[in-house]
Amino acid sequence: MTEFVTKLDLAEQLIIRSIASGEIGPGEPLRQLELADRLGVSPTPIREALRRLEAQGLVVRHPHRGVRVAEVEPSEMAELYIIRGALEGLAVEHATPNLTKRDLTALERIHAKLETGRAEGALKSLRKLNYDFHTRLYRRSGLPRLVRIIDSLWPMFPWDAMWAVPGRADSSAAEHALIMEALRARDAAAAGRLMKRHIEHGGETLVAFRREAAAGAPAQRTQRGSAQKGRNVTASTATTGPRQPSRRAPG
Repeated sequence: MTEFVTKLDLAEQLIIRSIASGEIGPGEPLRQLELADRLGVSPTPIREALRRLEAQGLVVRHPHRGVRVAEVEPSEMAELYIIRGALEGLAVEHATPNLTKRDLTALERIHAKLETGRAEGALKSLRKLNYDFHTRLYRRSGLPRLVRIIDSLWPMFPWDAMWAVPGRADSSAAEHALIMEALRARDAAAAGRLMKRHIEHGGETLVAFRREAAAGAPAQRTQRGSAQKGRNVTASTATTGPRQPSRRAPG
């Protein structure tokens, strides 16, 4: 039986996917008329969808600044990755038996584009391609409620910062390759397990990177201040700590 989707449901899904795929970034404003025009729907369901998303914590409303995409707190990140790993591993396990040759071909094509983008350093394209790879796979699970829960979690992550973590694009590509091998072999248990580990590893990498950056930031500021007071500081004594990561990857 086909699931009935209201205009409000559609508007909510479109906004969530726009955020998760990178079209709208963390902290960016969400203006009703602009969203309605961009997504091809009327302003009324957009307004109601934003209220729903605010209740879910995916968007925040600031006085004099309007509605903006929420930015996840570092303290929440580790827990959310554990939840994502469990849910997305389950989705892949159920999706594997349902994959057609056409599905596998499409996933192979996306994976190849991810490899090309990684090799060329086109980090901006990686977020959208990564989103397409994961969501195309999850939507074959036959579990629409599970997919909706996963969709609601994806917009909460600083994906651009993830691709800026040194080495993460390479390790992510290798993990995707292993998942593809399991999918081709129709090994649902292995595919689910590999996806779960892929998500958890991404979380561990980003959390560790941010902790290291936070630990190095005060020392970095102190050293900069010292350098301004005394220009005769040598290179050996002016070593800075880890760079503070930006929320947006270069490229």
